[in-house]
Amino acid sequence: MARTRMHRLLKPRLDEMIARKVIPPTVVVMPDAPWSEARAAGLPPPMMSAYPALNDLDGLADSCRFGRRLGMRGRTAVHPRQVPVIASVFGASDDEVTWARQVLAALDGAGVATLPDGSMVDAAMARRAEAILAR
Repeated sequence: MARTRMHRLLKPRLDEMIARKVIPPTVVVMPDAPWSEARAAGLPPPMMSAYPALNDLDGLADSCRFGRRLGMRGRTAVHPRQVPVIASVFGASDDEVTWARQVLAALDGAGVATLPDGSMVDAAMARRAEAILAR
């Protein structure tokens, strides 16, 4: 039997239903299956599906922020005008980039290190720092 290799996962359209206020976010229970399946397959977290309301950039931003809080890594776009909004939400902030660079510089091959602010960092944080810099 041939095996199919999974390359990425996309989330169902619950984000759209929430953004359009069809379902309030307080009643949505998101299963962790997409995240678990992606991790088990060695893939990054899933991306959000496209937001079809092309003229509702505020709604798109709200929906993207909600998705980021859920752990999504990005979102597909159906129009070029959506790209800057999506990038502004899912891109790394200046503070995140600074933190990531400090973590990688402090570890520099060591298993554990201390940042200038006194916080401890380890290999797990190095993976997070690398993911931030890869955004």
